[in-house]
Amino acid sequence: MMTVRFPNGQAVTYNRAGYLSYKDDSEWELYTENGGDWIASIQKSAGAILETEAPCSIENPTIAMTEGAALRMVARMLKDGTCPGAEAVEMKAALRNFDARSRTWS
Repeated sequence: MMTVRFPNGQAVTYNRAGYLSYKDDSEWELYTENGGDWIASIQKSAGAILETEAPCSIENPTIAMTEGAALRMVARMLKDGTCPGAEAVEMKAALRNFDARSRTWS
């Protein structure tokens, strides 16, 4: 299996492709195997990337994060100083305008 990724975001996966050949230094040709059936040709000028292995999984824990967990994380970052300087100043200034008793912004 080979996946061709183009600069515009399009990706084409060729399930039967197993062999890559360079032709005239201007294009790639995909075959089932060395000496096997031709599957596709890709112009090098297309700027495509060829993947011969399936990509690893990418986990994004922020997608699964609840609002409460995100707020606790921001509070922890502000307390321990791991929040970037300019952002920390901005957030602390904004939080000064929050009235915790009435839960409103002034």
